[in-house]
Amino acid sequence: MGTGATEAGCDPAVIVGTGCCGSTLLAHLLHMHPELCVLSEFVLSVADANVVAPADVLSGSEIAAILGRARPEIEFLADRGLRLRQILYLRPGRSDCRQPTPSILLTTLPWLHDDPERAYAELIRFTSLLPPAPFAEQLRVICQHMTSSVGKQRFVERSGSSLGFVPYLRRLFPDARYVILCRDGPETVMSMRDHPLFRLGWSVTQSLPKDRRSGTSLWPALTRAELLRHSQALETAPPLEDVARMWSALTLRGLGALASVPRTSKLLVMFEELVRDPGSLLASMAEFLGVASDAHWAARAKELLSPQPSRVEELADDDQALLRSACEPGHRAINLAAQHCLRPPPLRPQRQLAVLTGTASGPSPHRSPRGAI
Repeated sequence: MGTGATEAGCDPAVIVGTGCCGSTLLAHLLHMHPELCVLSEFVLSVADANVVAPADVLSGSEIAAILGRARPEIEFLADRGLRLRQILYLRPGRSDCRQPTPSILLTTLPWLHDDPERAYAELIRFTSLLPPAPFAEQLRVICQHMTSSVGKQRFVERSGSSLGFVPYLRRLFPDARYVILCRDGPETVMSMRDHPLFRLGWSVTQSLPKDRRSGTSLWPALTRAELLRHSQALETAPPLEDVARMWSALTLRGLGALASVPRTSKLLVMFEELVRDPGSLLASMAEFLGVASDAHWAARAKELLSPQPSRVEELADDDQALLRSACEPGHRAINLAAQHCLRPPPLRPQRQLAVLTGTASGPSPHRSPRGAI
């Protein structure tokens, strides 16, 4: 691959993807490495370009207040019995009588600690004492503090649907190395369509003016009453072709925003490759991230992979054709990006980019482990 540990140094690393592409699973695999601390959903929990710019100077107490913000859409779904698997902790009680759960307590801290409330209180104490500094610098200090708190050296940030806010990520972490995780478009779209948060988000974004439908956050500041107006979306799947167009647009926009990142600072990985040969892929990622690989880590990671049949193949032929046609712009963007990114060594020489085009012969490449979203 041509980049080793000494080149990677201590640059922060960021996993980016469309959502429902396997990044949660990849985060689990990387977090199992003794040197890597994955901060899952951290940026999505604390950052919003519509509220705070990376260059804005904030005091420690102001940062602590941001860490205490809740995500009303998550509470809204939870109160309807929709507990998303990436949500690891919610404060007990109903929404009308409980204290809202700070967003960093939903995933980031329970991912790292058995007692997330205690970890949250400690993090607030630490953050409140920070001197005024640009927001991006403050977040870097907080990321390193959380990493050190679990005895690790290197942090990797992963937030869902992060290809939608790459420009903001680049301003937050200007020296970051990017692991770009892509998955077959139609299979991703099938998962997106059925995900409660995507359904709710789809309804919210369709109600916005077109010039507000892309940005750092899928969620504008909505009240509970405003969210109630979109509750019907949870029962109704959006049209597959429309979701596929959204996937293509998100892929095009996110990969385009990464185009100017140096080739040596971005590694493009196909989820299907990870499922097929996790040992080789994890070795490539370890080299890219500047940490040592070992057989024990790869063997433990492989135990998490449980292939599933393709969901797309269950559709009628005409529906499959429509879905693949709507995903074609996204697939072309992936192929183009692959030419300007580092890539893992091919599993077989003739299949180096077959998984990006869907033209590989033999067993279907569109097989995904359970829980990969």
